[in-house]
Amino acid sequence: MKDAGVDVVIFCAMGNEAAAARGVQTKPFRQVTCGGGRASLGSLGDLRCLTVAAGLGERRLARCFRAAAEKFRPGVVINFGAAGGVRPELEIGALTVPREILSYSWPDLKVSGDVIRPSVGFLEDLQEEIVLTRAGACRRFVHDDGARSRLFAELEIDTTDWETYRVASLCREHDISFAALRCVTDHAGSVADLEYGAHSDRVLASGARLLGPLAERALRSLSVLDR
Repeated sequence: MKDAGVDVVIFCAMGNEAAAARGVQTKPFRQVTCGGGRASLGSLGDLRCLTVAAGLGERRLARCFRAAAEKFRPGVVINFGAAGGVRPELEIGALTVPREILSYSWPDLKVSGDVIRPSVGFLEDLQEEIVLTRAGACRRFVHDDGARSRLFAELEIDTTDWETYRVASLCREHDISFAALRCVTDHAGSVADLEYGAHSDRVLASGARLLGPLAERALRSLSVLDR
C-alpha cells in the first residue's frame, strides 16, 4: 500500500546519521515501515521528509530503498552520512558533496561499473560551506594508512564510504534525482575508529544543518528542468 508522497528522502546507513538528520527536522515524527529499515516522517523546513536508517548490507539497503521509492515517491533522495577523508588536506569536519562517485573493490582497488556524476551546478551559492569531491565507495571500512595512501594515489578519490555508489545507482534505476552529503568524520587511517568516536556526533550535526538548503535547491532545480 502506498503512503502519501514526500518531497525528500534522507537515506542513511547508520542510526546516528539518521538521528543527526532528524535533529534539524520539525517534530513530531511518525514512525513508518520501510523495507525492514527504521524510518520516520517529519518536516525539513517546508518540505515533507522521510528519513531512513537502512543499516548495513547490500540486500537490506536495496530493500529499504525500493520500499521508500514505491511507497513515498520522493522528488529527490539525499544520501547523508559519514565518510573517511582520503585526500591528505581534507580535514575532519569537512562537508562534502560528490561530483563523481565510483565503486571499488578491496584489496585490489579495482573500479567496477561506471563513474556516476550527479548534478552539482545548483549548489553554486553553497560552495563556501561544502567541498566538491570524487567519492569512492567500498564494501569495507578503511582504517589503514597504507590503504589510504593507495586510494589517493591510484584512484584519486577524496573520500571513502560504504553506500554512496549503491544509493546513487538505485536512484538512477528508479529515475529519482540524487544528491549526497558526506561528512568527514575521520582520516581513514590507523586511528580512524578513535577519530570517528571522538568527532562523528559533532560533524554529523554540523552537516545536517545543510540538508534543508540542499534539498530546497535540488527540488528547485528539478522544477526548472521539468518545464
